[in-house]
Amino acid sequence: MIERVVIDVDRARVVRLQMPPDPHRSSVCDDVECSGPFEDVEWSADGRQVAFLPTSRDHKEAHLRVADTDSGRVRQVLEEKVATYYESGNDAHNWRFLPASNEVIWFSERDNWGQLYLYDLQTGRLKNQITTGEGTSRSCSGWMRRTVSSTSAASARRRVAIRISFISIGSDSMGRT
Repeated sequence: MIERVVIDVDRARVVRLQMPPDPHRSSVCDDVECSGPFEDVEWSADGRQVAFLPTSRDHKEAHLRVADTDSGRVRQVLEEKVATYYESGNDAHNWRFLPASNEVIWFSERDNWGQLYLYDLQTGRLKNQITTGEGTSRSCSGWMRRTVSSTSAASARRRVAIRISFISIGSDSMGRT
């Protein structure tokens, strides 16, 4: 179990997040850190918010939460429950916290393929599905806020071979190249 805190170095203080300890299991591996930085944690550019994704010990539930780093208040934005195992990406989490546009890109296998969805960060309401079709969006590798487009690595099975493509998609599912 881990207790989440924010260490404010500039003001020499520790802010405890207002939530009970959780069994942080990454949505990518079975640890707090997989093979690099602290997984399933993203900060706003100004450091006033932090988004994180606690995952249940059995990996069947994931809860996207956002904390105010000054007060420690935590709110839940999204929840994903699956019958088998929730995994959000390959080698890195496949969701993106976009506080500047008040949105979050979310990964789900609800249609039996791993797809990306755009949600409102405040209400948790689905705005639209970003990727569709037979194939999994393996990683949301880049996000350009100005043009609101995502670069996604997708894989699709065609007979025996596996094809991996890099696709640029608008957040409204338009402008696919």
